[in-house]
Amino acid sequence: MQRTIYLDTMLWNRLYEQSPYVEQLVRRLSARGLTMVFSPHLRYELSKTFVSTRARKKEIAADLFGYVQRFVKLQIPCVKQVIDLFREEIRHASGQTNKVECFYEGDLYQREAIEISKLASGQLDSSAGRVLDFRSSQVRSFRSESPERGLVWRRLMDSGRGATFADSLEVTLRELGLGCLRKHVSNVFPELRQKEARRIARKLFSSRRYRLSHALIRGDLYLDWRCFRTGVLARDAADDCYHIENAAYCDFYATGEQSQESYANEMLSMTEIRVHNDRVPVEEWLASLAIVN
Repeated sequence: MQRTIYLDTMLWNRLYEQSPYVEQLVRRLSARGLTMVFSPHLRYELSKTFVSTRARKKEIAADLFGYVQRFVKLQIPCVKQVIDLFREEIRHASGQTNKVECFYEGDLYQREAIEISKLASGQLDSSAGRVLDFRSSQVRSFRSESPERGLVWRRLMDSGRGATFADSLEVTLRELGLGCLRKHVSNVFPELRQKEARRIARKLFSSRRYRLSHALIRGDLYLDWRCFRTGVLARDAADDCYHIENAAYCDFYATGEQSQESYANEMLSMTEIRVHNDRVPVEEWLASLAIVN
C-alpha cells in the first residue's frame, strides 16, 4: 500500500535547487511504497516567488513551477485545501456521505494542473491569495469572538501551565476546543440551525477519525498560544499552520524547519512528522524514509 508524504514549501524549493530527475524520483519512491503529494496551498506559497524583492527569486519563478509541473504531469495526488477537507468531514458527520474524500480527482485535479501550468508559463493570477481566505478569516473569527479565551489563557500563563504549547493543550482543548469547532461549522454552513451545528461539532470533536477538524482547532489554539506568549503573530506562522493542517490526511508531513516539529506533532496526532536536516540531498532523504517506513 502506498503511503503519502506532504512536503512543505521549503522542501519543494530544495528539491528544485537540487534538481533530481523527476520521473526517476517518483518511480523510486513509488517502488518503496511512498507517494509525494502537492496542494493548492503549495501553489499559493510558491507563487510568492514572482513578487519577491530578491531579483534572483523572481527570475526563477516560472522555472520553479515548470519543475512542479513535471510532478503534476505524473499525476501525483493533490490534497484538497483546508476548507474543502472540512466540508467533507462535516458532510460525513451529518450522514450525507459515507467517506471523506481527501484528494482532488477528475476535473478538479485538472483545474489545479491548469493553474500550475499557467504559473509555469509566467502567468501570475492576482487571485492566488484566495487559497488562504478561509483559514485567515477563521483565525480572525476565533480570536475576536471568544471573550472567555483571555481568561483561560491568563489563568494558564499565571500558573505556568502555558509555558509550552503542549503544556496548555489539554486545558484549552477541553475549555475552548468544542466552541471553536462549532464556530467553524457555522461559518462554513451558515444555513445550519445552531442545534444542528452543535451536534455536528460534537461528533467531529469526539472522533479522531476527523483528522482535519482536530488539526484545525489545534492550529487555532497554537496561534492563540503564540499571541498570548509574545503579543504578536508573524504571518508565516499562519502559513505554516495551513501547510500542517493540509497534511492531516497524509501519512507523513515533511518540513525543513526544525522549529515546526514540536507543534506539528501536537497538531497532527495521526500523521508522522519528519524534519530534513539539509545534510543529505532531499531525494536521498525521501528514499531513506521510504525504506525505513
